[in-house]
Amino acid sequence: VGSEMCIRDSLCAVQPLLCHTYRTCQPYDDSNNKCFEILGFDILLDHKLKPWLLEVNHSPSFTTDTPFDHKIKLELLTDVLRIVKLDPMKRVKYYQKKSEKPLIGDKEKGSLPQKMTKEEREERRKKKMAKRDKYEQENRGGFTRIYPDNEDEKKYE
Repeated sequence: VGSEMCIRDSLCAVQPLLCHTYRTCQPYDDSNNKCFEILGFDILLDHKLKPWLLEVNHSPSFTTDTPFDHKIKLELLTDVLRIVKLDPMKRVKYYQKKSEKPLIGDKEKGSLPQKMTKEEREERRKKKMAKRDKYEQENRGGFTRIYPDNEDEKKYE
């Protein structure tokens, strides 16, 4: 639990930077599920098993020196690819759909899309987040969800 808190607090501290980086890479991604980063946390346990954060590696090594190291890293990468749902056909479908959208003022191709209110956008976002959270919970593999924690979710807002 102590190491989880160490990781959670570290991520909350850098969340604004991570959010900026994400928005720079994916400014219009309202599905919010394809941008990810693997961070390596080096945590030292003292004689009382108290965790101490040594460093966070922005680009951790995936070199494998032992069979155990290979097993751990293979499982990590397998779980990551499962949870982000990489599907090359989804990208193809996205661009096909995007090219089929009607042009402004082109009545033959269909009517203009309706503008959504702020409340409708927020409701749509909440539904997508709930769907994503359900998928992640069902497909998390060896991952443990450490944030948001139902008990202290408000602590980090």
